[in-house]
Amino acid sequence: MRRWSVTPLGELLSQRLEEFQLTDPSVEGFVTVRLYGKGATRRKIGDGKTPVLRVAYRVRSGDLIYSRIDARNGAFAIIPDELNGFVVSKDFPSFAIKHDRIDTRFLIRFLASEQFFRQLQASSFGTTNRQRIQEASLLSYGIPLPPLAEQERIVKLLDEADGLRKLRAQADRRTADLIPALFHEMFGEVKFAVSPIGDVTSLVTSGATPRGGEEVYTTEGPYFIRSQNVQMNRLDLAGAACLPAGVHHQMARTQVATGDVLLNITGASIGRVAWVGELDRAANVSQHVCLIRPKPDLVDSIYLSALISLPTTQNFILRNQAGASRQALNHKQVRAIEIPLPPLPLQNIFARRVSEIRQIESAQATSRARLDALFQSMLHCAFNGEL
Repeated sequence: MRRWSVTPLGELLSQRLEEFQLTDPSVEGFVTVRLYGKGATRRKIGDGKTPVLRVAYRVRSGDLIYSRIDARNGAFAIIPDELNGFVVSKDFPSFAIKHDRIDTRFLIRFLASEQFFRQLQASSFGTTNRQRIQEASLLSYGIPLPPLAEQERIVKLLDEADGLRKLRAQADRRTADLIPALFHEMFGEVKFAVSPIGDVTSLVTSGATPRGGEEVYTTEGPYFIRSQNVQMNRLDLAGAACLPAGVHHQMARTQVATGDVLLNITGASIGRVAWVGELDRAANVSQHVCLIRPKPDLVDSIYLSALISLPTTQNFILRNQAGASRQALNHKQVRAIEIPLPPLPLQNIFARRVSEIRQIESAQATSRARLDALFQSMLHCAFNGEL
């Protein structure tokens, strides 16, 4: 293991401090920094919402920029050429990089490492979850600094490893397209009888907030399925809230059964839908989730979930929200959604093939987790002289 001197970032970065008076924000382009190392991008500003900003700073391509507020969530980036000269507020400090001492790619890799994240955690402050990282703190952090040639060698190895993760992500995106493609292949060219969801289900309802709210949540007992647990065509119950058995029994109307379909009906996740397979315990749903119970002799729950997830149904949901100022869908609107009804045996064939696709996705998720863990291990080795 090689021992490299730890150098404060303040010796490698020079902060841009040239502020100017912003006379007309409407003619300027503004920059924001995306979370988790996903780069800097032009800030999208809605009509009539030009930022109220008098003092601003111009960014330069090749500089490092970060968000004071979201630094703890990986909001660090290098300014690309297309954002040169754009504008930021004081909450987005930028720095010239001393290229004779540090490779830009080596720096940005370090800023995405757990080693750096631990330094952020130790020095963040603030009274809310949006804790700011001030420039003085950032510049005091240390980075293990090998010679430039060694930095380039390490970056090359990390880039190759990251390339495998990107290939994995590309394959995952293609797999995600399989269910819509399968649906179109099996049902897209034939006209079937159409029926409202209300006519092929025995129950369309939503849950409620348990008496006592979040204070009654437990780490054991029946699941309490909320909107964040309903992902598109799959349930994610990792870390799900649970209810005491007594509270669950009091909420008998919204207890979940195998074969139910769950649909998010409020908020930003409106339209996300998943079917319920075999669960390891009883479950209930919150008021933000619509519980749909198909009549098994008429419609297969996997078929119904996949149908609701298709762009045509999603567009219908978005067009028919009940709330003018917030996204919401009511039970009447859910019951009125019209769906094609192929013969049940054909739906069952579709469901079996979807289950096979889900097995592929599960294997891919395991592979993705392993690649991510390997990459973090490589980052650790890279900044400890072990790569």
